[in-house]
Amino acid sequence: MLKFLIKNNDLTVTELNKPFSCSISMNEDIPADALSVSFLGRLNIPEACYIQVYDDESLVFSGIIDEIRFFADDTSCYTKLTARSMAAVLLDNEAKPVSYNEVSTSVVFRNHLEPYGIKGYTGDEKTVFGKLNISKGMTNWQIFSYFCVRAFNKKPRIEADGTASFCGLTDKGTVRFSNTDGIKYNSVKENKKLCSEITQVRVKFESGADYDRKIRNAETEEKPVKRERFIDATNPSVPDTLADSIISNSYRDSYVVTLRCEGRLLGILGAGAEVFDEFIGEKKNMYVSDVSYSLSSSGEYTTVTLKRRDKNVDT
Repeated sequence: MLKFLIKNNDLTVTELNKPFSCSISMNEDIPADALSVSFLGRLNIPEACYIQVYDDESLVFSGIIDEIRFFADDTSCYTKLTARSMAAVLLDNEAKPVSYNEVSTSVVFRNHLEPYGIKGYTGDEKTVFGKLNISKGMTNWQIFSYFCVRAFNKKPRIEADGTASFCGLTDKGTVRFSNTDGIKYNSVKENKKLCSEITQVRVKFESGADYDRKIRNAETEEKPVKRERFIDATNPSVPDTLADSIISNSYRDSYVVTLRCEGRLLGILGAGAEVFDEFIGEKKNMYVSDVSYSLSSSGEYTTVTLKRRDKNVDT
């Protein structure tokens, strides 16, 4: 059963349950998870600011309330809450313009995450050497993301408990989808996105030189259709790992499996995944990249999107 804890500005807590509709969306490429939930009647929470969602005893969402909407007519009366996870506070707040020299993990956390309600973090103490100029208009999320890509070669993640992961999605084991020996589903979609496949990336390391370093995608270099990208690595703002990231991202994005499952599957974003299906066969070495849960009068469903894990890059 889902349980909702609403924290008010005066720090009192209101517990709610039995919503008549609810949706929770989590995607590896979208910083803030999204929640929408509706309850019958008018809720006495005019000064609500934070919300936590528990699936039985497991915390699956925590964040800030964006809107409280009340609606009534001759046939219905309800209150709807919309919220985003704690990544929203980093997206909504500008960073103070400053220039860093050799900024580290703890400095980014102390200056750009902790003041806005992020209580802790996971990730090694690493340093990005050289200058990092924070210009007017940049958000704290942009600083957080830039540092994580440069220092960890990962996209950051704010976890369900409101803590920051500098290393991105955390390992949550492996889930198996199968109508015979795993999590059951009532529909499957397979998408081979051939247009996303990058054949190679060519890199220039010196001014005036040619783009003579080639980073190849071993999975696609024998195919007749070629897709190239060019990187000017003489630009100091270009991460050293950009070429490898382009190849890896294209490999992950070029094959997607989407499953619609009955029931509630929360807390599996980032988990390893396997699929055994009578039509598409057995697929291993995948992971959960998107989870969309919905509760309505028609029942509970979770749509899960799977992508392939990283591949090897040839140079």
